[in-house]
Amino acid sequence: MADIEKLFLAHFFEDDSKISVPTLLTAKQKKGEPIKTFVDRFQSMALHCPSSFTQSTLVETCHHNLQTFLLTQMGVAKYRTWKQLVLQGKQAEEIVARVRAEEKHSKLDPTSQSDMSQSYLLNQEEGILWRQKSNHLRRP
Repeated sequence: MADIEKLFLAHFFEDDSKISVPTLLTAKQKKGEPIKTFVDRFQSMALHCPSSFTQSTLVETCHHNLQTFLLTQMGVAKYRTWKQLVLQGKQAEEIVARVRAEEKHSKLDPTSQSDMSQSYLLNQEEGILWRQKSNHLRRP
């Protein structure tokens, strides 16, 4: 019941507390926290931070503070808007979930054809999912 109360108060009553620049810059995505939730939290903190950062700087900082497994999937592309960051982050979360599910399945079924060395890369410009296996890229 306390969580509902906190959500209600946070939604209807503005929090006037200030966030320091170091606190904002070191805000990390929590384990298990969806990217959308983290981006919303980071944006909220940025609004309460007295700084002159541009939106693109804030988006880039937020991107760098994502969990490592998401950064690996998202690559080094520059994101200029929150929408781009969330969209690519959700795609990366889906890829990670698929890979983890396949790995879990292959551990449970040793006769599985799944290759543990296989990973997935997302081509940022074309939005195409590529499968990497033994240093060769090919379409799935």
